[in-house]
Amino acid sequence: MEFRFLTISDTNVSAAFDTISEAKLALKECRLLKKQLALQQRELVQEQRAIRAEYTNAVRTQGSKFRGRGLVASLARDYQQATRDARREELAITLAPLEQTKNALDALKNATDNLMLQIERTIMDNR
Repeated sequence: MEFRFLTISDTNVSAAFDTISEAKLALKECRLLKKQLALQQRELVQEQRAIRAEYTNAVRTQGSKFRGRGLVASLARDYQQATRDARREELAITLAPLEQTKNALDALKNATDNLMLQIERTIMDNR
């Protein structure tokens, strides 16, 4: 979405306005941006929950570790542990980009909050 008074770059948000009425409109755009970011973050969290639920379901349905002594049992346990470790690593790799995106959204929300405070301060100083 395009904004009239806001400029967004990476994790920075800035506003350009000349009058108090434009500052008020910029403040409304900030609030709208914040709502959009919150919505994106909720969607991201839902996606993370779905991925974690699949992993949890897979862990719940897997059988118990092989028991017994000897070389064959030891090899079977080692294989089972390796597959479980691989599944855990796969979960972490799948969630990493989502977590990075979530952190970027958090940074944008914080920048938006700071900008809103600056705009409100400007409005109050110019009354």
